[in-house]
Amino acid sequence: MKKLLPILLVLTLANCSLLKKEPSFLFVQSGKTATFDGKVLKINDIQKRITYFSDRPDRISGTMSNADFAKTWSSKKQKDSFKKDPPNSAVSYIDEKGNLGAAIVENSDLRMSKNSASYDVKILHGKLSKNMKDVTLFIDNVCIPDCRSIATLGYCTQRCFR
Repeated sequence: MKKLLPILLVLTLANCSLLKKEPSFLFVQSGKTATFDGKVLKINDIQKRITYFSDRPDRISGTMSNADFAKTWSSKKQKDSFKKDPPNSAVSYIDEKGNLGAAIVENSDLRMSKNSASYDVKILHGKLSKNMKDVTLFIDNVCIPDCRSIATLGYCTQRCFR
């Protein structure tokens, strides 16, 4: 019995919600065109909503407004915000000659306007053209606290991305 008690305790704690990791979300942002001046990536004619999804085991997905997405950069409630730990992103685009291009960048200081999103970027791999079209940004993950039950119902933007 003395040997069984520690095993039961470990199994109980392993199932405890306190030990479960919060979902980690990745984001996809698209725009018709973009420009890059060597420091700032400006994506124009962006879609009105950003797609988000989580990895296994949660497999949560949905969309959120650009305004709600911008809050992930400055939320003081989040210990793991994009402002504190700038994300890496994969940028896929078509260049001026019609060729497919791609780069891995570190994004910082998001600035949103009605139809565009501007990021200060540092290129980590690949290159960005000065003028691009059909641009998609695949943004690395951020953990969102207390979002598991809300996100599962698809209401993440109401509570978790503030």
